[in-house]
Amino acid sequence: LKIGSRVIVGTKHPHTGTLRFIGTVHFKRGFWCGVELDDETGLHDGLVSGVRYFTCPPKKGLFAPLSKI
Repeated sequence: LKIGSRVIVGTKHPHTGTLRFIGTVHFKRGFWCGVELDDETGLHDGLVSGVRYFTCPPKKGLFAPLSKI
C-alpha cells in the first residue's frame, strides 16, 4: 500500500476511497490508515482531536486499522 492508492475499507459494509495516511495515531495503538472516502459517510476531514493527519473534504475522512484495508 502507498499513499494515493485506491482502497476498499471494511468487510461488512465496505467503502471505497483513496489512501491518504499510514502510520500511528494518538488515539489508538498500532498502524492506522487514513482514507478519503468517495462518499460522505466519513467522520471528519483528516483532523482528529486537533491533530491533522491528512486533508480531505468534510465527512469524507475515516481511519481504519491496517487489517481492514
